[in-house]
Amino acid sequence: MILTLLVSFMVSMLFIGASAEVAFKAGVVLPTMNVFYLALSNGVTDAIVAAGGKAITVTSQQYRVAIELACVEDLLQQDIDVLFIDASDAIASVPAIQAANKANVPVIGLNQRTEGGEFVTVVATQNYKAGKLAAEFVMEQIQNKGEVAIINGPPVPAVLDRIKAFKDVVAKNPDVKIVADQMMGNTIADGVAVAENMLQANPTLEGFLCMNDFAFLGALTALQNIGKVGKVAIGAIDGMPEVVQILASGLAPMSATAAQLPIDIGKQAVQAYLDYSDKKDVPKDILIDPKLITKENAQGFSW
Repeated sequence: MILTLLVSFMVSMLFIGASAEVAFKAGVVLPTMNVFYLALSNGVTDAIVAAGGKAITVTSQQYRVAIELACVEDLLQQDIDVLFIDASDAIASVPAIQAANKANVPVIGLNQRTEGGEFVTVVATQNYKAGKLAAEFVMEQIQNKGEVAIINGPPVPAVLDRIKAFKDVVAKNPDVKIVADQMMGNTIADGVAVAENMLQANPTLEGFLCMNDFAFLGALTALQNIGKVGKVAIGAIDGMPEVVQILASGLAPMSATAAQLPIDIGKQAVQAYLDYSDKKDVPKDILIDPKLITKENAQGFSW
């Protein structure tokens, strides 16, 4: 009887141990950690855990490629099975991708690919389409004429695609002129400083084309400071909760954001890795449609 109980206990412990095993270990590298990247991080991590994996998440601390490379090398030392990475720079991040390639660790890109290195796939918002939606909204608000300014950002593919869309849309409107194009850091304070400079240099400015919602908030704050809210249009990309709430409450007339879906990006990235592990075909790019958010449809929208 005692022997039977002991054998049953040992079998139970073996089952518990097996069930507690980690199916795979994933490294997740993000360029920074703001509200968008927190949502993306949660989407990736939750999907990894749901699939029986373990996530180790790090950031390159505001797009610092040297830190990014060190993070990737450290993750490789921890024997990760897959690397999920939102690269800090299209060119300077190449060594980080190549390090994973050399270690035979599959790389799943989040939002953008680099100009070198091998990716299983890249899961991203259709950033050109997002930029096009935002710019076309601004054109409509200013009746296809007047001066606009671009608040630009780090030269990563996602931002470059958005800016290209801005310029392509403006090029189709001969009575619209881009009078300023300036880069900002990824904080609201940076956005405010850039927008204020643009407004001072261009007092007849009709619209802002913003690379993301931090730029949106910077432009909106700058307009509030001079009493011009509702007189200058704003088009941006992200759909972050604070901006959506502002739009829903009517505090930013003539404004819109083309929303990304970061949680969906994270989930689809993990699914792409699972499909790859199962020897299934995985497309080179997995693109997710953005959604234009205005006062009319902001209520109830969330990531």
